[in-house]
Amino acid sequence: MNILLGNGDAHLKNWSLVYRDDEIRLVPAYDVVPTFLFGDDTMALEFGNKKRREIMELAMVEGAAKVTGANPKGLLKEARRTVDRALDRWPALLDDMPMPAAMKNRLLERLPTLRLVQEVRPGFTVAANHEDTEDETTVPTFG
Repeated sequence: MNILLGNGDAHLKNWSLVYRDDEIRLVPAYDVVPTFLFGDDTMALEFGNKKRREIMELAMVEGAAKVTGANPKGLLKEARRTVDRALDRWPALLDDMPMPAAMKNRLLERLPTLRLVQEVRPGFTVAANHEDTEDETTVPTFG
């Protein structure tokens, strides 16, 4: 998910898995920020000695499984499932997000550029046609 969202701040404590009944699942997301929207499009952790998100592919997930001792088939299944669910759900979920349309569009536009997305769903495209409403023209502030 961090690859899909462009979260360059995904370090080791931001990746967790649950092993249950011979299945591997990602835990619910936490500390996810699409840092690429703010100019940081590199990954905090290396995969295959690389920190570039566009090179992330399923073979690297399988390699990570071998290094960590996880079941490669289970981890690949979960990676594919996560990408599929994100591609199915995120475009509609962005409609209600309190962020400027330009950011929503950039999030959507980057998805087809990712090798991981094209491996899971070859030829994937998505319409990035959000437009700002009156209350979405500025970046929200919190606190």
